[in-house]
Amino acid sequence: MRPLTLALPILSLLSPSRAWGAVGHEIVATIAQIHLHPSAKSALQSLLPEYTNGHLAPVASWADRVRMFRLSAGGGIWI
Repeated sequence: MRPLTLALPILSLLSPSRAWGAVGHEIVATIAQIHLHPSAKSALQSLLPEYTNGHLAPVASWADRVRMFRLSAGGGIWI
């Protein structure tokens, strides 16, 4: 058991992390929207753009899209 507890943190550092990605963010947004209080859900729907049809998932992955655009724009080195 002891070697396994030492190996797991080291192995996790070796593999690159891709975080959740767009699909993961959309799934979490859908689950969160299902659990919203009705008054919070209507307030949220009034803030969302029309193309979302009142759903949070289409805008939940904006950070993934911005990150990809920013990294391809050049500039400094990202570490």
